[in-house]
Amino acid sequence: MFTVRFYFSVVLLVALCASANAEDGPREAATVLVAAFKSGKAENVRKHIAVLELEERVAAKKELIEKDLIGIYQGICGDTAAGKSEWEIVDSKSDGECAVVIINESKKQGRPAQDFDPLYFVKQNESWKVLPRLSEYKSDVWKLKEEMIKKFTDLEAWFETRKQELVAKK
Repeated sequence: MFTVRFYFSVVLLVALCASANAEDGPREAATVLVAAFKSGKAENVRKHIAVLELEERVAAKKELIEKDLIGIYQGICGDTAAGKSEWEIVDSKSDGECAVVIINESKKQGRPAQDFDPLYFVKQNESWKVLPRLSEYKSDVWKLKEEMIKKFTDLEAWFETRKQELVAKK
């Protein structure tokens, strides 16, 4: 016969695993994204990018927007594949279907560096995907629900506070 203490312990363990998993998801997705950038191929990165609806006024420019983004991704791929740039994952925080992962670009142009940046993620079809502009969620190009913008705004505030703590440590 199981005791109340046993059931309480099981419930607590499940809750702890669930909360750890909530933070691990975006962090794991960021790890996979960094590996995709290191591959040197923008097409490997594209499958990790969130698919967002475009604002009506820019919908006709979809191909130009995608071409611009591919150029950005290709530039990052080139630098990381060549060893000129290195990203390390530092911390993460999630709020429902929104998350931010802090990365440190520990190498820039082949030299040691310290540059903390956010990567904003959204959960789509049970997978964490990075927003198209990586470190930006405010956009007049993509439609985001108001509640998502609020969550990203709160996550941005957390990132700024955490960034100051990280800079002070190093």
